[in-house]
Formats: sequence, C-alpha cells, structure tokens
Amino acid sequence: MNSPEDMVDQFPHAPEAIANTIRVAESSFTDWNFLENLFPPFEELDGELAFRRLYKDTMEGCQKRYGEITHDVRDRVIDYAFAKYGNGRTAMVANHNGFGLRSAIREVAKIFGLTDGEISQVTKKIGFGLRLKDSWQELSENPRMKGMEFKKPWDEILSTAFKLQGHFNHLSTHCGGLVIVPDEIRKYCPVEIANKGLQVLQAPFRKLHHGGLQIRLSEGPLSC
Repeated sequence: MNSPEDMVDQFPHAPEAIANTIRVAESSFTDWNFLENLFPPFEELDGELAFRRLYKDTMEGCQKRYGEITHDVRDRVIDYAFAKYGNGRTAMVANHNGFGLRSAIREVAKIFGLTDGEISQVTKKIGFGLRLKDSWQELSENPRMKGMEFKKPWDEILSTAFKLQGHFNHLSTHCGGLVIVPDEIRKYCPVEIANKGLQVLQAPFRKLHHGGLQIRLSEGPLSC
C-alpha cells in the first residue's frame, strides 16, 4: 500500500482522483469480518455436489416451463428476479476484460500523443488474440510486420504494452450471469451500475461461480 504522499507524488496531474479516493474510502464498509467466509459451502447431496443437483433441477424446471431458453426468455427471467428481489439482493455478474495486445498498444500510444492513423499502421497488422510471450521484440519478428521499423517512441510504447497485456481493462455485463443473496448483496461483493443500467458485481466471474452464489442463464440452458 502506498502512502498518501507517494500517491500525490505519482499522480500530480490528477489531484481530483486523489480527493475522490478519499471520499470512496470514507463511504466504504469498514466493519467486514475478513476471517468469515460469506459464501455458502458446497455440500454432498445423494453422492453428488449440491451445486450439480441444483443445476440439474433448475435446468429441467426451466425447460419444462419455458421450453427453449431463448434471449427473450432469459431477459424475462432476469427482469423478474430484479423486480422480485430488487437491487438490494440481486446483481448481474460482470466479465473482467483484460488488455489484448492490440488494445494495450492503442492505449499506450495515445498517451504518447500518436494519432489514430499512426497507431493503426501497427495495430491493423496484429491478429486478434496475438500475445507476446517473452518481449516486445517478438512483434518485430512477426512476418506481418515485415518492413516496419519501430523507431522512438515505438520501442517504449511496445515495451510498455507488452507489460500491460492481460491486465484488467474494464468490466462488461455477463450475458446471463445472475446472483441473488438472502440479505444484502453489498455484504458479499462491491457493486456498480453498468452502462445498460443493470447492477453488476465487481468480483471476478470464477470466484462467484466457485462460491456457489451464481445462477447463470446462458444462451442455451439455464444453469445455476
């Protein structure tokens, strides 16, 4: 944890962010017992995990009632859950989207003042899903980069982008991940309002899934 002085020194261009951090801290819960696990444990049920039993029963019941689980049915179930339990107990699951190589290069290059045209000269030659393993120099050896010269500031841009790839970029709303808790959802996880207007959890998808709190409505069957 950095000291307040270190943060001010590292972010001299954003004093409003420092002040906002203090406001967020002052409005946050401080009475959580971090030694207590709020997620319900898995229990054995008839020789199989309770989670799998609930998955099976929920899927069969939903298909019996609705037939094929289409986008329209999924939206109706989500609307019903929020209407019945409210934002106090209900939230959607968020996807944690990381920086790909293209997006990492694009964002770093913007900081260096390069134009969209200059940036696209490099990013348009990078395939989706490409990830550098050892160093940014791998990119210069890529056949699609033949004839490209990475002069300053590109060497520093690519070096920084190489370190940034895979790190958290932004949240998006999962297509059908839904969580309902018995009391107050903010006791379990911080929440925020997504661009679509739905309340979403900030915790990673897999942490909720393993904790047993999730009901997921995929494009196919309903799972939980």
